[in-house]
Amino acid sequence: MNYQINLLPADLVRPPLMEGVSWQHVLLAGVGVVLLGSYALFLGFYFGTRAELKKLERELATLRPGVEQVKMIRREREGVEKNLEAWRQVIQQRQTWSGFLNDLNSALPVDTWLTRVSISAAGKEEKGLDAPAGSGGGAAGSSAPPVAPPKADAVVIEGASLTPPSVGVFLNNLYHLPYFEDLKLEECALARDGSFTFKIVGKKGVSR
Repeated sequence: MNYQINLLPADLVRPPLMEGVSWQHVLLAGVGVVLLGSYALFLGFYFGTRAELKKLERELATLRPGVEQVKMIRREREGVEKNLEAWRQVIQQRQTWSGFLNDLNSALPVDTWLTRVSISAAGKEEKGLDAPAGSGGGAAGSSAPPVAPPKADAVVIEGASLTPPSVGVFLNNLYHLPYFEDLKLEECALARDGSFTFKIVGKKGVSR
């Protein structure tokens, strides 16, 4: 057995190395340091992300009123576009009825006037118009907004004339208008005031 004797003074003697420390302990300590470092990095990332999220929330809160205003403007625009389309249809329908009634009025003889023009769909009256008066008389105007006549529906024209031949002239004039087909005189009777009331029925034709 060999012995080592240190003859150096006490102040020059190095302290002995740690005894009993194995490599497993060193490895565990290294793993612990790595874990602590990873946890510190995780905490830093977590708090950084949280701060960024709060920043984004603040920015979103400032942008939200603008987004709501854009949505409101879009809804208003859609409403205006719908109203414009509705007005276009109304104007077109008014023009349709205006031309129809003007042509009907031009077909009247001077001693003949209309009291009623009605259009029915599938056997049910949907629209009735007080017709324009001729030079011999007149009727009250309709308060309902004009609507384009439905297609291929029954038409009833009622009126009065001072002479029976004028009724035939009016019926003949109607044949030359593009609005009617299959017209016939259904009634013609002498009224108490001496005029001749008549009723003409037919179908609304396709404009030629």
